[in-house]
Amino acid sequence: MRKLRNYSAFSLGLVLAACGGGGSSVGSAGSPAPVPAPSPTPTPTPTPTPTPAPTPTPTPTPTPSPSPTPTPTPTPAPTPTPTPTPSPAPTPSPAPTPTPTPTPTPTPTPTPAPTPTPTPTPAPTPTPTPTPTPTPTPAPTPAPTPTPTPTPTPAPTPTPTPTPTPTPSNSTLPLVHSETFQALGARVGSTVTRADGTASAVSSSSADFSGGVSLSYDSTTGAYTVREAGGGTATFLPASKNPSASDATVTVYNKASGNRTDQLVLFNPGASNPKMALSYVSYGIWQQVTDNGATLGVAQQYLLYGIRQAADQPSTGSASYTTLVDGLWANPDGVYSLGGTSSFTANFAAKTVATTLDLVGKHVSTGVSKTLGQFNGSGTIATLGGGFSGTLTHQGTDIDGNIYSGNFAGAFFGPQGQEMGYTFNLTGNGGAAVGAVVGKSN
Repeated sequence: MRKLRNYSAFSLGLVLAACGGGGSSVGSAGSPAPVPAPSPTPTPTPTPTPTPAPTPTPTPTPTPSPSPTPTPTPTPAPTPTPTPTPSPAPTPSPAPTPTPTPTPTPTPTPTPAPTPTPTPTPAPTPTPTPTPTPTPTPAPTPAPTPTPTPTPTPAPTPTPTPTPTPTPSNSTLPLVHSETFQALGARVGSTVTRADGTASAVSSSSADFSGGVSLSYDSTTGAYTVREAGGGTATFLPASKNPSASDATVTVYNKASGNRTDQLVLFNPGASNPKMALSYVSYGIWQQVTDNGATLGVAQQYLLYGIRQAADQPSTGSASYTTLVDGLWANPDGVYSLGGTSSFTANFAAKTVATTLDLVGKHVSTGVSKTLGQFNGSGTIATLGGGFSGTLTHQGTDIDGNIYSGNFAGAFFGPQGQEMGYTFNLTGNGGAAVGAVVGKSN
């Protein structure tokens, strides 16, 4: 088993006609004459009634049978007009006295003809009641023809969006293409007294792959961006690389702003790493130090990332792995970088894992070593995805008699689980230790 020194990192709208009618009557008188046969009643010519002529001196004649005055045709009227009394004739000049002639029998006043039965006034033809002109049924107002909906102008056929060229991804490490990795995380924080290096307010936390911890690489700029579960981020450009602190094993980036200093330490993957040549998994440490004068706020976030091949994991057999461990331990005595030895085995058929940690710390200010102790861990492999998790149990105590316990979470990386890695989080009396373990199959 190998040891590795510790490093640090950060990341909606009628005519009525009436007809009426009328008529007129005719009357006449004359000297006696032989009684003619009664004249037929002439059809009266509608003329006005004449003024009667004067009566002539009568010539004695045998008394003829009175000739009836022709019966005038009465003017048809609703009520017959009475025959007017004739005006007396003027007295003639006296004639010489002739031989007396016997006085003729005076012509008797003719018996007036009986008033003829008037021709009944014909009942007026009743004005026919005009057939009432039926009020025409108004033609129903036709329903307005709806304005036709204009045919919409067809939308132009959009130019098809070209299928984007797939973004290349990394199949191995080191990274050559831009990519963001959801990472496993473990974080420890404390307040360190500048004068003596002691620590207080120690706390720790861990996060799985969906916990918000990530590491991104931009191949255009060569920058790394780290993010922690609380949302804090930091970006490190190539210009912030610290050549004097970097070597074949690790690459170190430093940057400062105000009273805060950020450092990112990346374990170099690839065949040239003398500690361990890894092709699918690696880790980084984002360290944040805030200078408050007499004290320093120190936080260290571990990030474990890599090329996972969830569909290509073994389901039978077992494997052991050569590993290395890196971590940080904070307790009342101060902050210690952690190293030591570790082991890891997997039983793919039983879906179980086992690990051991034997941890030793080195004080970052004084350089004094301190043993944290040995831990045994056991866990299970997820049915899908190649992830695993388990618990760690302290085998004994630390050098001060304190017992720590905790957990670990990790995954297999590369085809057939060639490599593995996990982060751990241990807590004890006033202290906490976090770190990462990586390894490759034997």
